[in-house]
Amino acid sequence: MSIDISKLTKEQIIKMSKWRCPYKGHSAHTGLEHPVCYMKDTKGLFQEKVLYFDIEGEDLNADYGIMFNWYAIDEDGNHFEDYITLDDIKKYKSSNRDVEPREDTRIVKSLVELMSKYTRVIGHYSCLTPGHKVLTADLKYVNVEDLKIGDKLLAFEENSKGTSFRRFIESEVLRNEPSKEEVYEIKLSDGTVLESTGEHKWLVKSTHQHRWVSTEQLYNTLSSKIHNGGINFNRILPVWHTDTSYEAGWLAGFFDGEGTLYQGLRKEGGYGKYMFNITATQKEGIVEKQASSYLNKLNYKHAVIKRSKNEKDICSINISGGVPSLLKFLGSIRPSRLLKKFNINRLGALKTNMPIGIKIISIKPIGKKTVMVLTTSSQTYISEGFASHNCGYDLPFARTRAVIDRIDFPSYGMLFQSDTWVILKKKFKLSKNSLENGCRKLVGITHKDKLSLSIKHGCLRGEKWAIDDSRKHCKQDVIDLVALFGLTSKYMRRTKSSI
Repeated sequence: MSIDISKLTKEQIIKMSKWRCPYKGHSAHTGLEHPVCYMKDTKGLFQEKVLYFDIEGEDLNADYGIMFNWYAIDEDGNHFEDYITLDDIKKYKSSNRDVEPREDTRIVKSLVELMSKYTRVIGHYSCLTPGHKVLTADLKYVNVEDLKIGDKLLAFEENSKGTSFRRFIESEVLRNEPSKEEVYEIKLSDGTVLESTGEHKWLVKSTHQHRWVSTEQLYNTLSSKIHNGGINFNRILPVWHTDTSYEAGWLAGFFDGEGTLYQGLRKEGGYGKYMFNITATQKEGIVEKQASSYLNKLNYKHAVIKRSKNEKDICSINISGGVPSLLKFLGSIRPSRLLKKFNINRLGALKTNMPIGIKIISIKPIGKKTVMVLTTSSQTYISEGFASHNCGYDLPFARTRAVIDRIDFPSYGMLFQSDTWVILKKKFKLSKNSLENGCRKLVGITHKDKLSLSIKHGCLRGEKWAIDDSRKHCKQDVIDLVALFGLTSKYMRRTKSSI
């Protein structure tokens, strides 16, 4: 609920500005900042106005992606929607993504204006991930089920900033618990087999940029004739284990004694322009040749470079192969002194180009399995070497688009939210806590359909058939949401969780 100051009397403004919010965690905001709390506290009652909504967007990258359409239904049964048109796309012509897109400015504004008339919004935000190995901040791949709240991970920025690349950053585990869900098997051209829920999102390189795409969307796209040759699906990092061989132990001691790790800023500076070098200095001879021999045996690319004439018989042994190879060396060989010097924030930019040529050759549903519901502070992590994302993004996406377009989005405490996924997880015991399964099993019917990548690409071109399909998909999601919340909300207290 927003407040129109122009409609208040002077006495009302003074009274609301002097009032302080008494509710836990609200930091004593004024009545002007928390009008919902003010009404509840001063009148002794709270009449909620509920809005169910869903959006469809290009991807999770809100500063370089757009909202295609939104659909909403309030508790009185009123329906609302808005969607981009070809005129919106022609007006801004930013489809090359070299500038912040503006095509959806009009519909983001209409959504915010609608939301501001209500006190609570309802959504369904699942957070499901595959149960494979995840990369930690100390460069170990560990089983996802072994991660604990507070563990540090090597992750990356959810969205790019000013370039097509995201930076590596440190992240923290906020939540990790098991759940039985329907999963898909993903087979890759290099022989890798992944298992993922349909909602799990991956960072995939498309024609123009990297996009967040769900397993279900990849499944629908691969099923089409357009992509029957496979879909590009490249790793960002290799997968490794701690090498306990004699050669690895020897190299760890050698590089700890004679090596250096450098992560300085390049002369040209710029975003993500950090150098990353691992080098050892040694006289030519038995030890230098032994180091080179063991590096070759363990398949680490390296270069032996002779120093200047003033340093006769001195050479440098440089680990080569870029960030992926150097991280593997640190994580697998584990020279303790160099590991302590490693700084994730000086690692630089993530690029989804290692190794080149991996494709998804098949995706198929394989039934129910245990997966881990993993949530991280960065919303991202690296699973089996692939860039992965926490699911659920409607409100953060809408807020980001609004702020970019200088639209006044409801501030903290003005609008609350409820999540049907949380209700299913905490109060029910289903095989899968998705919106579709919840409606099918509890409501008895679901209107859910599929939204493929071809539809999203069509929306970016302003094609009517694609926009119509996206509108239909969004509407059916909200219809399911209304039915599911109406049936299950009475079993759980409505919390004061602000958007």
